[in-house]
Amino acid sequence: MAEIRSNIDLMAMLHELSVQVVTKAKENGLHFTFAESCTGGLLAKSVTDIAGSSAVFYGSVVSYSDEVKASVLRVCQKTLDEVGAVSADCASQMASGVLGVIPSDIAISVTGFAGPDGGTEENPLGTVYFGIATKSGITKTFKKIFEGTRENVRLQTAVTAFETLLAFIEFLKKR
Repeated sequence: MAEIRSNIDLMAMLHELSVQVVTKAKENGLHFTFAESCTGGLLAKSVTDIAGSSAVFYGSVVSYSDEVKASVLRVCQKTLDEVGAVSADCASQMASGVLGVIPSDIAISVTGFAGPDGGTEENPLGTVYFGIATKSGITKTFKKIFEGTRENVRLQTAVTAFETLLAFIEFLKKR
């Protein structure tokens, strides 16, 4: 079992990653956006804490309810009804959907069970699905299961999202 980092350590990591993402996006002329559920705006807040971030970040969508996922991000109601909001399908559709709302090169989505309630046998408490979509049509998803308090799970999710975004910026730079 991995050691759970403290919230203070995670907040410091999140700030440093936010600076790196904004810097790398500027260097590469890329814009990014987020579709957030379980983080409730933490990703957008972390970016907008960085001066000059408006050059690469126009905004994001916090889609905490299924209604917003369906109406704003165009997540299929069938996906929400049959596999649920905490799923790879939903994360993929959220990431692709936010690109239709906010003009960007890369979108990251997060949807999961941060706690203290929620979770299933298949997707226990701490499960988060990440979606990545690019305007060039690349889509990827992956799943992580975090341990810790609600705040700690949300911070771990944000750190992972920014690490993923940074990696995708590097990947697109090489294309």
